[in-house]
Amino acid sequence: AGDDVLIFPNGAPDKAKIIGNSTSQYFGVFGHGNRKDLLVNTTDPYEGTVLITGMFALEIRAVGDWTINITTK
Repeated sequence: AGDDVLIFPNGAPDKAKIIGNSTSQYFGVFGHGNRKDLLVNTTDPYEGTVLITGMFALEIRAVGDWTINITTK
C-alpha cells in the first residue's frame, strides 16, 4: 500500500501485471532503466500488464493498496 520502490538486483524482469487504485485516487508506476518510463498514470482503478524489459526498478506512487506480479523470460 502507498508509495514504494521495487528494485531487481538479479537481472531485469520481462512483464509486470499491475492492479491498484480501487479507491480512484492517484496511481502512478514509473520504470527505471536506461531512462525513466511512465508505465501507469491514472486516477481510475487499474488492472493491466506492462512490458518492463531492461528496467531495474519500479517506482510506485499510490494512495491505497496495489499488487504487482513480476514475470521473467
